[in-house]
Amino acid sequence: MVLSSKISIVLVGCGDWGKNIAKTLSRLNVLKGIVDPHPTDRVRALVKDLGVSLLEFDQCLEDSSVSGMVMATPTPTHFELASRALTAGKHVLVEKPLAPETNQVQSLIKLAEQQNRVLMVGHLLLYHPAFQKIVDWVESGKLGKILEIQTYRRNLGKIHLHESVTWDLGPHDLSMVFALTKGKSLKKVSSEGHAYVSPHNDISALFLEFEEGPFVQINLSRLHPFKEQKLIVIGTQGMAVFDDTKAWDQKAVFYKSFATLEKGKILLHKDDVGDAASLSPAEPLKLELEHFIQCIEKNQTPLTSGESALEGISILNKIEKFKEA
Repeated sequence: MVLSSKISIVLVGCGDWGKNIAKTLSRLNVLKGIVDPHPTDRVRALVKDLGVSLLEFDQCLEDSSVSGMVMATPTPTHFELASRALTAGKHVLVEKPLAPETNQVQSLIKLAEQQNRVLMVGHLLLYHPAFQKIVDWVESGKLGKILEIQTYRRNLGKIHLHESVTWDLGPHDLSMVFALTKGKSLKKVSSEGHAYVSPHNDISALFLEFEEGPFVQINLSRLHPFKEQKLIVIGTQGMAVFDDTKAWDQKAVFYKSFATLEKGKILLHKDDVGDAASLSPAEPLKLELEHFIQCIEKNQTPLTSGESALEGISILNKIEKFKEA
């Protein structure tokens, strides 16, 4: 991808994920600087290593050379920061979730339209080549009618005190589910969750039922013995698995496994080996940021636009209102 020398992007927030964004933007030659109100020694060292500057947020809003801003800050700050950036005429990418309330998302969408600016949400997995392959299989009819979708996102990882596991990890899986169920009407939503360590749920299970299927189970946990990032799609003619913990040659696998009812008997068609997709290793974050830059350059609507975040935020609010610790 050839990047325009006119594109200049500022990263707002340089935590654990923000540092990855900073490094990737730097490699794409578009990073102007980093905004962090309380920079640690690690952040200062990164700024120096990348050859950029620590900037003030208001300073960036007034700087006409700044094309866009990427918000990698805690969820409660997203709406205010994105609103101010869009009002100042900046293109904006906000890490998931876009905002805690549906009306806030709608307000940001309207503001972006008024300002004729790109508003994009960081639903990283929709840019993952392995997930895109699953989408291809589903849309081509390779799996037949989709009966059920299961996701598992579990680990003993960082626990954010300001939000539950539902808001922390759930947007990833909801974004994939809605990408796989385009045009389907949601019939029922429910959930169960428990808080053990933090003030909010550390373990959560979400259940979505669409008219005429599929049934969806989303399993989330911040208290799990090992890392699990898996999507399973079950159809009438086959099953597909996206396992992001596997090597690239096993990340997306199609299994010709299914069951049929014939003359009163259930017949099982089982494929223990599967057919793995041939994928070229790629960095989903790099693909996502390249897409943001391309949308700025060509005035395009992002794959993960503000509108695409509405369904997920609506579901999250039905399940569990965002509450700060």
